[in-house]
Amino acid sequence: VRISKRARRLSINVFAHGGVEIVVPPRTSARSVADFVRSERSWIDNTCRSIALLPSDPGPALPTRIELRAVRESIEVIYRQSNRMHYRNQGARLLVFSVDAAPHYCWPILRRWLTGIGRKTLRPWLLRLAKTIQVKPRQVQIRLQQTRWGSCSVEGTISLNASALLLPTEQAEYLLVHELCHLRHLNHSRRFWQLVSEFSPRYRELDVAVNRAWTSMPAWVSY
Repeated sequence: VRISKRARRLSINVFAHGGVEIVVPPRTSARSVADFVRSERSWIDNTCRSIALLPSDPGPALPTRIELRAVRESIEVIYRQSNRMHYRNQGARLLVFSVDAAPHYCWPILRRWLTGIGRKTLRPWLLRLAKTIQVKPRQVQIRLQQTRWGSCSVEGTISLNASALLLPTEQAEYLLVHELCHLRHLNHSRRFWQLVSEFSPRYRELDVAVNRAWTSMPAWVSY
């Protein structure tokens, strides 16, 4: 369940990986959500079954190379058997240790690794841009949200999706600029977009590209 200030009614998103999200306006009661899901259960089940019948991604379930396009790095991924689930960075190589080379074992390790890389790279990148825009976030969080690239709270906390590292550099930087500008204008008003345009002149096409990028995210990121 995701609360959205822009939502005017309850709605449903069904994702390619099988996840189901209910988007609700603020102050929606848990009972209202449960009643809504119950009334739409048949549609949800049918949609999930339809998605399951679609052709699967022809690419490998476990990536052997990950392109961190935002920071222009290419990482070779090597899988090794181990009773301890962990990873190890070796320069341009990532060693993934798991009891079995299967997605349900290795994907969580890859996600943990990507989140860690995000904290090391996206956070300082954001803070450098913050000085240029002359704003200061109260806190910076790096996570792996399934439906949002980023957000800025009323309290000044900026949350970034670590999968932004898979975006081209210009798109990733636009995302950071977008969220930083919300520290001045917590809306999408004309003044907000004017501020964004000062630091990202191609914001219109970049905004479209970033929103479309969800469809190209690998399964291990968005499951």
